[in-house]
Amino acid sequence: MKNLLPIFLIFGALMGMGGCAASDAEWNLGDSGPSEDDPALRAESRLFEWDVAGANAIYRSALESSPGNPQLLAGKAITDLLLLPYSDSVGALLQGPLAAKRTLSQSENVIYRESGVLYLLARGVGFEDGESFPGILTLLETQLPWNASRFDDENTFFGPMVEPLNGLFDALVVVSSDLAVIAQDLREAESSDGFSAYFLPGEVFHDTELNLVINRTELAGLRAILGGVRTVVHFGAAYEWGASLSEIIAAQDEARYDLISSTMFRDVRNPDELLNARDALMETIGALKSAVEYGIEDRTNDIVEWSNIEESFAQELIEVLSAAEQAIEGQTAIPYTSPATQMDLSPLWSPGLTLDAETHWFFNEPEFGWQLSDDALKPFFFDQVFDPTFESENPPTLEFSQESEDFTGLFFGDFESDLRVTYF
Repeated sequence: MKNLLPIFLIFGALMGMGGCAASDAEWNLGDSGPSEDDPALRAESRLFEWDVAGANAIYRSALESSPGNPQLLAGKAITDLLLLPYSDSVGALLQGPLAAKRTLSQSENVIYRESGVLYLLARGVGFEDGESFPGILTLLETQLPWNASRFDDENTFFGPMVEPLNGLFDALVVVSSDLAVIAQDLREAESSDGFSAYFLPGEVFHDTELNLVINRTELAGLRAILGGVRTVVHFGAAYEWGASLSEIIAAQDEARYDLISSTMFRDVRNPDELLNARDALMETIGALKSAVEYGIEDRTNDIVEWSNIEESFAQELIEVLSAAEQAIEGQTAIPYTSPATQMDLSPLWSPGLTLDAETHWFFNEPEFGWQLSDDALKPFFFDQVFDPTFESENPPTLEFSQESEDFTGLFFGDFESDLRVTYF
């Protein structure tokens, strides 16, 4: 149970930061680089000292006199994202639905500072106490959201979370508003002819192997990640969720799945959130298209090894994404599907999809445990969205000119392995 905390903290710190790993030698500003008076360079110097908040303040101040500057916008957006765990919206989420004892304090900077979470993880300190040395949960207990004892087991951790899940989704909607501001800054930066690349020093993560050079593809990809998170949040917030996390975790086996099933997508409580989910999904697909387009325009980008990807395959992927974008508004043929399939996502947004009270969402498969049932999936989703409909065991396939696994396996380059080496 104690390994939940790195998910909360590291994801908050590094969410979407899948940029290109680069050594100092690879990142050379050259003779035309910024002067010492350049705010971008001053902000970068703060980042070398783990001062993400200081860098963010420099970007914000400089944007007041130079609005629309793409380098400053990119820096502000990325540092805003890194500081999100310290935000008021996340603080309300922690101390409200997640029943945390305290919020994360920006002044204490427990994530990024020397002797903070990332510093200790990079030096091999675990979250739990070792035989002869304390772990992070003990060393930083008074600065983390939950005391170490909350991580003893599931019931101890989730037990205080007695607020119905409606409250959790409502709090996440507020966080989503912060993500939307970040996404807007990313969009403005990436679309500007004046943007080249943004350098995030590995010192922020306490390992120079995690230097990141973030190009247009990364900005668009990061925007897609934020859009995907926002889509899920708003879609979930549209529905009635009567049970609490405490009740769900306390229930055992079949009773737990009965409880989840009884409240899952049965009633729409806020139709406006369905429209917000639609808009977020449109943003997500548009950002994915942009990421691919930027990548095939500039094959020197390293996060995806574009030299290994056929341009024809990238164009096919753009066609599929474009069709999915159109399907948000109405029935659209999805190219390269076998069998040929049309998709219409519009029923999701108005009036919204619900499942009748008599149909159970889950069934118990002896070999694999509890699974989502086609008895629920087909009437709720497959029959409403796809033509022809299908069962979960036999969905339509996408037949591209290049194996899609060749593409998806390249996404994070060396960054993912460097991240694992540093922290795990």
